[in-house]
Amino acid sequence: MSVRIAKENLQAVPTEFKGVRYRSKSEAMFRVWLEMCCIRDRNPYGIIYEPDYFTTDDGWTPDFLVWQAIHLDNKPEIRNFIYEYKPARPTDAYLELFLRRSKQILERFSSDRGLHVVLMYGSVYEQDRGYVFGDSEISQKPQLRTCNWIGEFEQAIRQMRFDLEQRESR
Repeated sequence: MSVRIAKENLQAVPTEFKGVRYRSKSEAMFRVWLEMCCIRDRNPYGIIYEPDYFTTDDGWTPDFLVWQAIHLDNKPEIRNFIYEYKPARPTDAYLELFLRRSKQILERFSSDRGLHVVLMYGSVYEQDRGYVFGDSEISQKPQLRTCNWIGEFEQAIRQMRFDLEQRESR
């Protein structure tokens, strides 16, 4: 007999990874995915959890800031991505709130042309996965783009044992 638990009743389980305590295991798993992508692309990178530098007027801080050094037309360039992560598809009301917050961040840092704000949703346990860019026009309904962004890393992330990683790092 299987027991089904309503998603509304699930509680976030704080999880530690590489010395950082994440609010949930889902956020820690997303952090692992970010790192795997940066390593795969062989670019120098940095990942900051809850970068308070980008806190909005209403007190919201995005989940991650990722910078990556890339080469475009043989010129080095830094790209900054602010990621907000949700394990499930966001509601329309949350998307509108996300776009307002994104607009505030982008206006505040308008001189940084390499800054992008992205909402990612889904997990290794859900088939519904996708993203939306925060630079969409707020007057337009944001278009969620469905894609399997976890891709080639799904199995490795699913098998990640944070409890073992924590013991090994001590």
